[in-house]
Amino acid sequence: MDQLPSAPIVSQPFKPDSITWSDDNKIAITTANAVQIYTPAVSTKDDKTAIQYRSVTIRCEDQDESARFDTTESQASPFMTSYSVYNGFRCAAWAPANCWNPARCTIAIVTISHKVLIFQEGSAADDSEWNQVEDITPHLGTRKDTMTHILSAAWSKAVIRQDECFGALALGSKSGHITLWSPQLKSEIVFRHPIFDGPNAWITILEWSDWRSDGAGHSAFLIAGASNGRVATVKVDLVGRKLHMTTLDTFFLDDSRIPTLIKITGSSEPGCQLKVAVTKSTSVSVGLFTCEKDGSLNLNHGKWIQRNMQISAYFSGAIWSKDGKYLHLFSSQYTNYSLIIDGFEIKVDEEFTEEIRNRTNKALRTQAYEMAKKVKIESQSNESYRAEIWGLAPSPNGVYFALCYTLSPTIDRDMRESGLDSWCACVLSIEDGATARPMVSQIIHHNLTQCTKVEDLLDLVDYLAVYDAEVGLDKLLFDVKSTLDAQMTEQHDSTFTEHLQSWVDKNPAIYLSQVLVYISEQMKAYTLSTSLSEKAKAQAAKAKHIISGFYIQYILQLLLSCPESQWLALNQQERCNELLIADSVLLWHPQNTELLKSALRVYQRLSEHKIMADSTELEMTSNLLNKKRVSIDANELPPREQCPACKDLISFHSEAVAVCPNGHMWERCQLTKVVLDSPDVRSCPTCSCKIKAPTPAAGIFNNVLVACTNCMYCGSSI
Repeated sequence: MDQLPSAPIVSQPFKPDSITWSDDNKIAITTANAVQIYTPAVSTKDDKTAIQYRSVTIRCEDQDESARFDTTESQASPFMTSYSVYNGFRCAAWAPANCWNPARCTIAIVTISHKVLIFQEGSAADDSEWNQVEDITPHLGTRKDTMTHILSAAWSKAVIRQDECFGALALGSKSGHITLWSPQLKSEIVFRHPIFDGPNAWITILEWSDWRSDGAGHSAFLIAGASNGRVATVKVDLVGRKLHMTTLDTFFLDDSRIPTLIKITGSSEPGCQLKVAVTKSTSVSVGLFTCEKDGSLNLNHGKWIQRNMQISAYFSGAIWSKDGKYLHLFSSQYTNYSLIIDGFEIKVDEEFTEEIRNRTNKALRTQAYEMAKKVKIESQSNESYRAEIWGLAPSPNGVYFALCYTLSPTIDRDMRESGLDSWCACVLSIEDGATARPMVSQIIHHNLTQCTKVEDLLDLVDYLAVYDAEVGLDKLLFDVKSTLDAQMTEQHDSTFTEHLQSWVDKNPAIYLSQVLVYISEQMKAYTLSTSLSEKAKAQAAKAKHIISGFYIQYILQLLLSCPESQWLALNQQERCNELLIADSVLLWHPQNTELLKSALRVYQRLSEHKIMADSTELEMTSNLLNKKRVSIDANELPPREQCPACKDLISFHSEAVAVCPNGHMWERCQLTKVVLDSPDVRSCPTCSCKIKAPTPAAGIFNNVLVACTNCMYCGSSI
């Protein structure tokens, strides 16, 4: 699919670049009185792909009279508006993933009254709860100081330092100062630096580069735009627990037009190039900066590449393509360009411009048609509506971009009842076919090496299935399987750690196996050849077997490492769980020496305390270890459970289901192997894996259930 359905926005945005897409795959749109957050997801239903947006709205609260200062804002630019109320929002910025402890999706919101509030998503799986966790305004100074009159915000990209993920929040003020704040440093400490001088030097826009290792610490570049038209490059150094800023250069001294957009692509590593795009009114300027070893930026040829576009409105949204080749621009009145840098000239790629326009038109026309139907007007196009674009944002993997727009009626008074509605849409942003395959492969490789959420692969699977079908998906399966095979030959940590997730993170083979299962499940939504489908199915089955072995080993290590008193205090249900876990090794993993050794120790412990009636299991395990046997039949092991319906004994013939002699069938918990006899079950939306829900009671197995927050087989959130 080349575009996703549009989702409604609670109110109309009021300035350019009002949309941003987080590392955690959440879209935020800032309006005057709310920040709306969407979680786009592709799911499978009835063997077809379906798009859904989970949405939540953070609304502004009324400000006290004492908090109201600044009677009006300047109207010198298209994104400065006069306000008669002081309970609105100005802008929002996503924090990089995992920069907060505990790791939660985090967003900073700047209010009209210059407050800076930090919100985080709650623990609810449906993203329905967002809470304010901090108000950093008091750390910025008194309200009478214009350095605290915050107008813009941008959170840096993430950098790993001292085993923690670091991110810095940059805040631009009316005084021409930039203030830096970070949750990893002391939250009451801020770092401030003057950038621009003069009464009209308000910092209205900020944009970060990536970080680079720089001597004793790390450094990044920050580009700041001001209301007097100037743009400055700033170097930010992170050394120890301190941040330091240095202004490198200031540009556009003779151009007072206010910058509406600043976008950066490229790498800040020494010798690499940063491309900085700046839009002012109807013109676009691109600076090609070489990053020097001494931390400076060298503007190629000492000047910016500029082009004035023949449009009647300012640019309101822009993104660089994932490979940095294209700059996609949209004007507020819905004119788009895809630009490339050719030598020292900005050129329009007419073919790709038309392709992006056609893809975007599909989303807008579909929504316009739905709006027209409300007032019973038959229209297959959006000609009865005028589209106004408020910003673009790229998806984390670069496959899609999101845009927010408003549709207002141009004809027929009756249509106004359905007009002036604002929407969010997602559009495919890369080329079709084999030309995009190298970029998609690079994204996949990055996701695999970084062990990102399996949901982050969904857009890639969808893209390959639609545009690259057999070749792309077959290569994806091969790449994942090859990486998994390499990981399986390495020695991984098999010792016990307190938390399940930390143990899983030490074993990359678990993640890669989950990816194979996840891809196989998502492929079911598409019409593919039988050979490819069967190949994916077979690889997924082997991957599930690998995953099951890892989780069994974890539980066995947990049982063997717990104190004697705690182990002896296990109740009857927990003892049944323990025997089922050990039995599953004999039945389903008879060739795994490490698992057999752990199971043998469990059986020995049970035998020593006279909990097992005989030594049959000990003999079977020893025979498998000594290669005297290659497998065990379920009928050779005593039944461990009773049928919840008839109380007859149930043999362990399957890891997935249990069937008693009277034909009663029950599903099993894939983690603990027990029969599921209550509705308190967590079911994976992707692969339908069932895992028992934890209870308030304490216990070894319940602690494992609590720690398992994702599907053990495909990694999806459950």
